[in-house]
Amino acid sequence: MYRKLFVTLLGIGLFLAACAQQPGSLPVTGDEQTPSAPAPVVIPSLEINLAGTEWMLQSFGKPGEEIPPIEGTSVTLKIEPDGRITGTGGCNSYGADVQIGPGSLTIGPITSTKKACLEDSATQQEQEFFNALQSAARFELVSDRLTLTSADGEVVLNFVKSTSY
Repeated sequence: MYRKLFVTLLGIGLFLAACAQQPGSLPVTGDEQTPSAPAPVVIPSLEINLAGTEWMLQSFGKPGEEIPPIEGTSVTLKIEPDGRITGTGGCNSYGADVQIGPGSLTIGPITSTKKACLEDSATQQEQEFFNALQSAARFELVSDRLTLTSADGEVVLNFVKSTSY
């Protein structure tokens, strides 16, 4: 008698376990069972994609009004994994704190070395670059190109990804 009761209870338990709804699946409606959709892939914020990258300035200015950097100068932007940017402004090295969000960034005060540039035009370009970088509020990343734009859309820095980082 106990054996028959045990087998019956075991059978009921197995039946209930087989019928139980699996976590994450959709409920059964009518005669059909709809399979659960796969979970969406969550893409990390662009902050992760930008950290650890180096960029070379390709031009200043909006599309159609681009001005390339002065020949012989190297203007770079490195986005460090520790929340800082570093690089060269053409003559001097610089650094600043940066906060990056989805499509936006805030750059803290820029500090730089104080070497004199050989040409006044390079000094002027470097100052314009630092001012533009300081006013950057938005970014757009497309393939190997990074564009930084001021909040009003007037100041634009166009970079191409460097392979030396």
